[in-house]
Amino acid sequence: MGKSFIIRMFIKKQILDGEKKNYAILIPTKALINEVSSKIIDDLKDMLAEKNYRMVNSAGAISLKQAHNFILIMTPERLLYLLMENRNFKLEYLFIDEAHKISSRDSRSPFYYKVINLVAKRSLKIHIVFSSPNIPNPGVYLSLIPYINKEQISEMACTYAPVSQTKYLVDLTANTIRSYNDYNNSFADVCRFSRTVDLSELISLMGKDAQNIVYCSSTAKAVSLALDYSNNYSTVSQISPELTALIRDIKNEIHGDYFLAEALKKALPII
Repeated sequence: MGKSFIIRMFIKKQILDGEKKNYAILIPTKALINEVSSKIIDDLKDMLAEKNYRMVNSAGAISLKQAHNFILIMTPERLLYLLMENRNFKLEYLFIDEAHKISSRDSRSPFYYKVINLVAKRSLKIHIVFSSPNIPNPGVYLSLIPYINKEQISEMACTYAPVSQTKYLVDLTANTIRSYNDYNNSFADVCRFSRTVDLSELISLMGKDAQNIVYCSSTAKAVSLALDYSNNYSTVSQISPELTALIRDIKNEIHGDYFLAEALKKALPII
């Protein structure tokens, strides 16, 4: 749906219009911090420094002690810690991306509630925006905000399905491929393999020169499949500096003989 894009473009428009405010984007995992931050930096480029804005990803950032306006890209835990350490910190906009994560049954969920409760109690003027994929009742999250009245609430829902997916079931035991029809919940035969094919070979054939994600039922299964897949390739003599740095970090942080480091050496060579 382009939810994150809309959030980024709103912030960019505000900064271009000369607004001097603080914005926070809550994201569900630490792994997304660099990705979201990089996109905002690409959107704003030199405007960040020109307009006296700073990007902050942690509560201990030195720039927080200086006179700037801020764009915070944080997990709920990090933002809660920042707000508790800096009780005078003022937020004008709080964007909660992937808002459906609030109600997930994990250790992170309570932090969402604490952050929302804290910022709403401090200022009734803050704008809290819940952004989530297609759900039938987006207004349910607005009830989490204390002291809010109906005049302050606005919500927007869309029934548009942004992704058209064709689902296939590949049965490596029966050596068949079937397509799944979502409308009548039925399968249609596509083809049958003339010989036995394992998963590593299937990935090499169907996912060649593309990025592929494979979900395994256990860690041991993932390790076994990764080794089988890497055995189809030979070690290359030259790989990218980024991959070289990753291999070095794996050896230093995990173990010098960790299998993943060797498997990564079988990546595509530099062209």
